[in-house]
Amino acid sequence: MKHKIFRILRIAGIVSVIGLFVLLCGAVYVFCSAPKLSQMKLQDLDQSLMLYDKDSSLIASMDGGEDRVLCDIETLSTDTLHAFIAAEDVRFYSHHGIDPRRIAGAVIANIKSGGYREGASTITQQLVKLTHLTSEKTIKRKLYEVVLALQLERQYEKDEILEMYLNTVYFGGGYYGIEAAAKGYFGINASQLAPWQAATLAAVLKAPSSYAPHIDPQACRIRRDLILNIMAQEGFLSTEEAILQKA
Repeated sequence: MKHKIFRILRIAGIVSVIGLFVLLCGAVYVFCSAPKLSQMKLQDLDQSLMLYDKDSSLIASMDGGEDRVLCDIETLSTDTLHAFIAAEDVRFYSHHGIDPRRIAGAVIANIKSGGYREGASTITQQLVKLTHLTSEKTIKRKLYEVVLALQLERQYEKDEILEMYLNTVYFGGGYYGIEAAAKGYFGINASQLAPWQAATLAAVLKAPSSYAPHIDPQACRIRRDLILNIMAQEGFLSTEEAILQKA
């Protein structure tokens, strides 16, 4: 009996070693085959051409398919930044490109639901996916996303990453980047956004075809209020201010 148990344990040990070796080889392959981070892909974004008169008043704008005006993060209010962090990545300033806690939570939620209901991508991962990768749902693409996210975090500061993200993402309505979205939906510059307006734009990112204000105002409002609640929970807004912003 003891000999049989010893034999089973030995086989289990061999299988474990082989498994670890295969995983290590896979990790090395992914790391070596992953695309390299490209500064051009991150920053060479299509922009709208803005035409002004002699009094600096906008008279016309033209774009090549993507309505985008680049925005400097320093012009945005703290509330605006917090709205996107609350919506997409509450631990953005504390992780290094990937969020293990979020990954664990997403895995548990997906197991319970029996399908793919929650993602675990950080803002950093979303940015490299948008600029470097396709949207195919494969393990290989996801691993590439992780490798690129780690590269991005080593080469850029957090505020630089957040600025590139806000200038890249699609807000529905043909608006790319937060500046075009603020002007398109509210008729103001991104620097003028109130917390509820910033939360509205942040709400759109989950699925522009479902949450854009002009497509489903109620769904957008519900998600906006959820984001305002998270902002209050995280200490970005007081509970009273969050309630006022929902009015």
